[in-house]
Amino acid sequence: MCIGTSPENCDILERTNCLLRSNIIKTGLSLPLHTPVFATVTAFNKLSLNVTKSSDSFFVDETPPLVLTRPFFIVEENNNPWKIGQWDRSVLHIQWEFIDEESPIVRHYVSLATHHEGHTPVENIQLGAENNFKISLDGRSWLHNGDTYFVTVTGCNMAGLCISESTNDLIVDSTAPHLGGFKLPMYWENFNGSVTAWKSNITLSWYGFHDQESEIERYFITISKTYSGNEITNGVTTVNVNVSDSKTEHSYTFLTTDHLERDDKLYLTIWAENSVGLKSSLARASVFVLSSSSTADVTNQRGTLELEKHSCDIHYCNKDCTCAIIGKPCVEVQSNSTCEEIGNPLEDEDVPAIQVFNGLNEKSTNITASSACLSGSWKVIDGKRNTTSILRFEWSMGLQYHHFGEGIFDLKNEIPWNDVGLQSQVVHCLPVNRSLIAREKYVIYVRAWLTSDNYATFHSAPILVDHSPPSLVRGRTVLDSNELCNVDFDIIDWMDTITVCWHGVFSEQQGTIVNYFLAMGTYPSGDDTIQRQDVGLNSSFTFSNLSVTHGTKYFFTITSYNNVDLHSLAVSDGFIVDIDDPISGVVYNTPSHRNAPYQSSTSTIGLSWHGFQDKVSGLRNYYVAVSDTPTIKADINFTNTGLSTRHVFRNLELKHGHKYYGFVKSLDNVGHQSIVAVSNGIKIDNTPPTAYICQTYVAFKHVSEVVDAIDNKSELNFQCFLEHII
Repeated sequence: MCIGTSPENCDILERTNCLLRSNIIKTGLSLPLHTPVFATVTAFNKLSLNVTKSSDSFFVDETPPLVLTRPFFIVEENNNPWKIGQWDRSVLHIQWEFIDEESPIVRHYVSLATHHEGHTPVENIQLGAENNFKISLDGRSWLHNGDTYFVTVTGCNMAGLCISESTNDLIVDSTAPHLGGFKLPMYWENFNGSVTAWKSNITLSWYGFHDQESEIERYFITISKTYSGNEITNGVTTVNVNVSDSKTEHSYTFLTTDHLERDDKLYLTIWAENSVGLKSSLARASVFVLSSSSTADVTNQRGTLELEKHSCDIHYCNKDCTCAIIGKPCVEVQSNSTCEEIGNPLEDEDVPAIQVFNGLNEKSTNITASSACLSGSWKVIDGKRNTTSILRFEWSMGLQYHHFGEGIFDLKNEIPWNDVGLQSQVVHCLPVNRSLIAREKYVIYVRAWLTSDNYATFHSAPILVDHSPPSLVRGRTVLDSNELCNVDFDIIDWMDTITVCWHGVFSEQQGTIVNYFLAMGTYPSGDDTIQRQDVGLNSSFTFSNLSVTHGTKYFFTITSYNNVDLHSLAVSDGFIVDIDDPISGVVYNTPSHRNAPYQSSTSTIGLSWHGFQDKVSGLRNYYVAVSDTPTIKADINFTNTGLSTRHVFRNLELKHGHKYYGFVKSLDNVGHQSIVAVSNGIKIDNTPPTAYICQTYVAFKHVSEVVDAIDNKSELNFQCFLEHII
């Protein structure tokens, strides 16, 4: 055995005697990098006859893959991309990119971990060459609120060298901040903001908001002289806080758009947002403007704001007010007003038209992979209609064709409608004992209140829940085929073109398949020959001008993605490129793998053979024939013997004294034919020896006679010295 940089070359390791071993390990070598290396083995028999074979080439790669893009969580689908966490406990989506210019990356391992080393639903998942991973978890495997997660991705190349890299930390929090409220003292003061305009500074205080999982990041506050307005703060005022600040009490001074007057009644609204982007419910309070100044002049007026704690007014027909139990209406107050829904609001020119979307990006994909959360957004779609008439929005969710809130809320204990003021987004995540049901459809509802008694209801398109990737259809497989897709090649004897077909291999029951990725490699799921490429919705693809190697097996990998970005893959059974003919062997003129010079039968003749081989595609069958000449005649008929290595021809009419020769050829699984091998001739002798009786004897002295017995292989000489020859 020796090693070299070309077949049968020994320029790296000199020839080494391996005795009769069939494998060997050599250490202490200095194998070159970026150079093909071959192992050559020579086998000798007892007569020192030998045969030499070289291995396929291999390359030495001593470096692991490189990290081109560090693994990171994808959270922008229904989460805010700038956040450090996500609210959805049921979906994980990771992306990365490793590269290796010397040997291809053959597999990835993905593991999810927490900082307290607890169990996670994603541990040591093995992937192929893909560079992203998304999984939808059922209710029994949801991530835990408040836990900090990170994912480690390990990429390994064909040389077995690996590299690992981890994502940044990800906080998971599916609960909105705990609701707080305003607290005393609160102050106000008028001042001259310009030559002609008087304005006010208002100092508000609040407490009780907290979020133990991801902390409070900001507050939103509005001030108005109406229940749902925001004109005094000129919209929503944002108050950012330090997430590391553990204070639960805060105060802030606002500059109003107009000055206040004593005995004014103001409506204060506040809500909080945590670090993952979830907002709390609205906390409302009504206050009276009290003045501590002795003069009635508006200039230099100042004073306090006094909370209205009871006996407050209701503001809508559903009895919403500011002094009830948090999250409840003033149910004890008597009211003669009744709520009236505007029918067919899209056909009424006096009613703003609202379009409701699934998700926060207004793309309305109408499908989700989540089993834990739904999010929605809405906007006015007709600019010609009166949009200033909208006083506030309420939202709800539920199963399609069911009552509002069905399948989302506990309707015995929860109110299905939630006031969000003039916000245009909502996120709602379910508790642990509830989850979105796969293959069901949900709807997001939005109420636009036009007066205290009238509202119009709008809804999103049905949102389908899809927790599973495309499935593989039983009995279907990826074909290494031709352009007609009517055959599955296992071996081919050309090197320029091949078609891959996958019609009917994938099935998507809930959503739709949006695209396929195609790759070709020398191992299942590999892409070292043709890197992954998007082929759209095609179900077949033809490659031309291929660069393939004789004797190498190739596999096609098809990855199917649905419209929630879950994927599955199917791999063909592979095909081998074989452009060489089989190697010919040795043929014997008897069925017992031995040669004989004569036989007596004139009706049968047997042949046997060995040594025929095809290391790439294998032999399919042998063909044998018999002739009375050592060369093949044009009209000779060969007999197919399958893979049997012996055959007896029967019912022949062989002629006494004639020689006959056997011919054997082999065919491989592509149809290539070996060189025809010819046996030694065998002579037909169907007569016994002749005996003689001597009548007389003649005496000789010192007579020498040579008797020759000759066949086509050797000559045997006899010499005798006799007094008498009988």
